[in-house]
Amino acid sequence: MDRSSKAFIRRVKKHIRARVHRIDVLVTPHWKELCRRELVDLGFECEDAGPSVLRTQGRIWDAYRLCLRLRTASRVGICIPGFKCFHADGLYMKAREIPWELWINPEIPVHYYSNVERSKIRHEGLVRDTLHAAIADRFRSCGVVFCGEEEAFDESRELEKPRQRIWISVIRNLCSVRLDMTGAHLHQRGYRLYPGPAPLRETLAAVLLELAEWNGDMPLVDGMTGSGTVAVEAALKALKIPPGFFRSFLFELWPSFQEGFWKHEKRVAQAEMALNRDIRIVAIDRSSGYIRLAKENARRAGVEDRITWIRTDFFGWTPQNEGLEKGLLFLNPPYGKRITTAVTEMYRKIFAHIDKYYRGWRVMIILPDKNLLSLYNRSPVTLTRLPHGGLWIYAGLFEL
Repeated sequence: MDRSSKAFIRRVKKHIRARVHRIDVLVTPHWKELCRRELVDLGFECEDAGPSVLRTQGRIWDAYRLCLRLRTASRVGICIPGFKCFHADGLYMKAREIPWELWINPEIPVHYYSNVERSKIRHEGLVRDTLHAAIADRFRSCGVVFCGEEEAFDESRELEKPRQRIWISVIRNLCSVRLDMTGAHLHQRGYRLYPGPAPLRETLAAVLLELAEWNGDMPLVDGMTGSGTVAVEAALKALKIPPGFFRSFLFELWPSFQEGFWKHEKRVAQAEMALNRDIRIVAIDRSSGYIRLAKENARRAGVEDRITWIRTDFFGWTPQNEGLEKGLLFLNPPYGKRITTAVTEMYRKIFAHIDKYYRGWRVMIILPDKNLLSLYNRSPVTLTRLPHGGLWIYAGLFEL
């Protein structure tokens, strides 16, 4: 399979470049509407294609752009044209006709997800095995060895060693196939090598900034910054730096990867960056270790010098120390799975401190239990329940 041959290039143009593809954006259901807004702002119309899927369409470079720019999405996938199948033999024959040698890298291990509903083929395992056999035989006919399914896999290293995810569903005898384009989950921006204990995912941090309606036009104080995720995501957003600018993607390893289009998308994004914009972001933590950790993450994202780093206790600092009159205060206090007396007293102290020193500010605070709001004499403007690391948290937004 000579990827530089004229025949191969013609087939790439026919099957990849010339077509308008269905593109699926996978997103956590609890902030699906925020992701929909992102897609619309980028110029894409979309529709629901499941509880956690938004579907749009575009050329292959449009899919590249979504991988690069989406802040709240989990993954981007591209859909292979569907087909009818009523038995395993028919599924095999149709799947074997798909030009897999253009789409996926045979040296990358594959993980299959299968789903069957109200079809003559009833066994998900049979669907998965049949698809795998069809792909392997297709590569074999091209004289290429297909490495096959994954065995052991380390998701923490997926940026360096990705796997190919393939979703296949047979619903009412209609088979559809989706290929993951991202590799590592989109929350893995590439800048955070050291997350620290119980960190917010980058996508969740981006969601919280959207819920707080912060876009860089007012100061932001990250009062308990930890590994610095909120401060870094805020700087990226305010400076219009795409979240995927510093990482690699699975599609870059595909045989049909269009490097010229990808470089163009990154050049356009770079030209749109507002690197000279005047922003005020202050990150505070009492731990020198966390400050070093957060600064290193910010350095890798190219925004270390756009954030003011202060090693001090949140309760010993006030915005007046930095000459800040009003803005957004973000707080993600340390808490465990259990609401102890110490946690309750910490939140009581936080509410008293912000009431005294942050009048006129917008405050977003993360709570492990909404009952902690009973400690405060103010009601939140909004209270949003969100998943975080297998737990549920509440994001309370206050106007003081």
